[in-house]
Amino acid sequence: MTKQKYSFDIIAIIINKDHFHTIIKPQDINAYPKIIGNIKRTFTKISGIDHLKNNNRESDIWQRRYWEHTIITEEDLYRHIDYIHYNSVKHYGIAPKDWKFSSFNKFVKNGIYEKDWCNIDDKYHIKSLDLE
Repeated sequence: MTKQKYSFDIIAIIINKDHFHTIIKPQDINAYPKIIGNIKRTFTKISGIDHLKNNNRESDIWQRRYWEHTIITEEDLYRHIDYIHYNSVKHYGIAPKDWKFSSFNKFVKNGIYEKDWCNIDDKYHIKSLDLE
C-alpha cells in the first residue's frame, strides 16, 4: 500500500516483534517521514494486533520517533544491511536464515550472503554489527 502511494525501493528489511529496521531508497528524499509514518499506520491497520491509542491518537505498537541515517558510502550501506540481517540473532538468538520476516533469504538467493552467514556462534565474535 505504501509503495503504491510513494515511490521507493526497499533495499533491506527486518520486522521484529516490537520494532523494524529498513533501508529504503525513496524517489523523493523529502517523502521519507511520510513513508515511515504510512508504513506504521498500514501495519497497525492490517496486523490485527490489539493496540491502544494515546491522547495523540498514536498506536502503542510503535515508538513515536525513528532513527534516520543517510547512507553515504558503499561500505556504510553494506554495514547497515549486515546489521539489519543480524537483528534476529541479536534480539532472539535466531539465525537470519530462520527468521522469516526479513530480506535475508532474498540476499542469499541473489548470492550476496551464504545461507549460514552469521550463525548463532558468530554472535559472540561480531562486534562491528552492533550499531546501537
